[in-house]
Amino acid sequence: MCGVYHFYDPWTSPQKQAQHYINTVKLQKGDFVPVVDVERSGRSSADLRKDLLAFIKELELHYGVKPIIYASAKFRRRHLNGSEFDSYPFWVAHYYVVRPGTDKHWRIWQFTDHATVDGIGEYTDFNVFRGTEADFNSLRIK
Repeated sequence: MCGVYHFYDPWTSPQKQAQHYINTVKLQKGDFVPVVDVERSGRSSADLRKDLLAFIKELELHYGVKPIIYASAKFRRRHLNGSEFDSYPFWVAHYYVVRPGTDKHWRIWQFTDHATVDGIGEYTDFNVFRGTEADFNSLRIK
């Protein structure tokens, strides 16, 4: 299983970014669904929501799955608080807390960027998945 994420650029056309992702990423059965990392707001929250939705809709149409939106809890509350994103899986980055400070929609929680793993010479991220094995498998290309 492999997974590929896209660092979303709010100053670049969402159609151009989607086309680049589609032309570059050839996902196969069993691979993780596309992930879009959103960390920059651009011009306004309204513009970001409109353009991001256009981007993820193109990926959804092409791959036949809902992409995962990755952002910090603070960014989600500040810029992606519209209900138009409620049906998309959310991967929240919120470090050093007992539970993520965000809504009920998170599916994956990145709770630290300071974990150690044998074989990796530097600190790495750790995540928690919320759901069953079937829920996890629903985030894979069919």
